[in-house]
Amino acid sequence: MHRECLQRLGLWALVFLTLSLVSSTLTWGQHINGTFHGTVSDQTGAVVPGAKVEVKNLSTSQVREATTASNGFYTITDLPPGHYLVSVSKESFATTSQPDVELLVNQDLEADYKLSVGQVTQTIEVTGAANMLQTSNATLGQVVGSTQVVDLPLNGRQFTQLILLTPGAAPKEGGQQSFYQIPIGGGGLSPAMNGSQPTENFFTLDGILNNHYFYQQAAISPPPDAIQEFMAQYHANDAQFGITSGADVNIVTKSGGPTFHGDAWEFLRNSSLDAANYFANFANEPKPPYR
Repeated sequence: MHRECLQRLGLWALVFLTLSLVSSTLTWGQHINGTFHGTVSDQTGAVVPGAKVEVKNLSTSQVREATTASNGFYTITDLPPGHYLVSVSKESFATTSQPDVELLVNQDLEADYKLSVGQVTQTIEVTGAANMLQTSNATLGQVVGSTQVVDLPLNGRQFTQLILLTPGAAPKEGGQQSFYQIPIGGGGLSPAMNGSQPTENFFTLDGILNNHYFYQQAAISPPPDAIQEFMAQYHANDAQFGITSGADVNIVTKSGGPTFHGDAWEFLRNSSLDAANYFANFANEPKPPYR
């Protein structure tokens, strides 16, 4: 009997070790940061090698830079999603800058620039928006930004309701988010994406695996005020996300900056503020208590 117990303990230890290794592998594979890439050319269309491309995060003031290759191509990877100041410079050319370029979660943004002959002290400001098309892969998805997350009404403050803004999403109560269900119609949702099962969605939080192992639901549901944006990928997902046949929901939380900022808010749900149900009134039933 004692020997059988030891064998069972050893088997369970092996199972947990395997799950830990799988979790570590999945965690390393996820990615929330984006990329700038493109080609720098002059006014005649000829490529400009050796040009310096600099991107500055407007929230954190962090600066990254790259130099164009012989074919005028540049790429700057592993950039947190946010708003950036992009400037391109080279000797004998006027500096070209674009003051506010938004980089979304896991986006590979193509941004081409043209340099004009002039003094280095001159600066040409680009006011047009950069090309926002995803040209590096065939992934389709919907990005829900911070303004939508905070301002749109959420019954129960569950961000999963906003996945319904994604094309092909159909509501399905329960499922993955049954743990967060709130009576009287509130709580989380498990959308069925393009005909897939609602239990086949995959969640990551800041690039870390966020699926509950046994219940197939989001393990952590951050409050809307903490979410910067999230992306629901629903077609031809990259290999780093293609673990399930449903949607890959990649959540990014807000980060700090060089200046003080914060929120002050209060959230109240109480049955005293709820409207009475018509049929409950007809049956002389009181409103159900809810705190």
